[in-house]
Amino acid sequence: VPMMFRRPRPATPAPMPTVLSWQAAEYLAAEAMRAMGFEHVQVTQASRDGGVDVIAHGAVAQVKLLSSAVQRPDVQRLRGAAFRVQHALFFSWSGYTAGAVDYADQNGVALFTVVGAAPMATNAVARSLLADQSTRIMRLQQHTHTTGTDAARRGGAMRGAARTLRTGARWAQEHWRVSVPI
Repeated sequence: VPMMFRRPRPATPAPMPTVLSWQAAEYLAAEAMRAMGFEHVQVTQASRDGGVDVIAHGAVAQVKLLSSAVQRPDVQRLRGAAFRVQHALFFSWSGYTAGAVDYADQNGVALFTVVGAAPMATNAVARSLLADQSTRIMRLQQHTHTTGTDAARRGGAMRGAARTLRTGARWAQEHWRVSVPI
């Protein structure tokens, strides 16, 4: 049969996530938060998490390993659980509905869609959070160079912090689909 008369093949389904369990998904989200520069990152206990799967200094995250897109009520529950926290992050392996993205943009929730094991910034809040991280790296690098003797006297704490953030930025470049200057 000539090519122009052939029926088009149906689209192939999206690949299944490489993460095998919700526990592994939570640990991947925790690692991503460390790479963003958050400190004291911990995965919460499943039975007592109050809707929050990962906590950090100044941030909380919800992780969903579902077969359907995350909807607005899920994002609203995270925002409610994080009412006293500066950063609320949501990691999903199945994407978000338009309503969820709109609500997140209006209420400061950073949305990340994970493809395989690579989180991608889904909304403006998430992109802004990543840009803030790269700005922190540059400031620490500048501060380390201008106050090198002070940092050396304090045991190189500023150099160590800059090194940690640079390592996180490299991890982000290798595993996320974002551009983070080092």
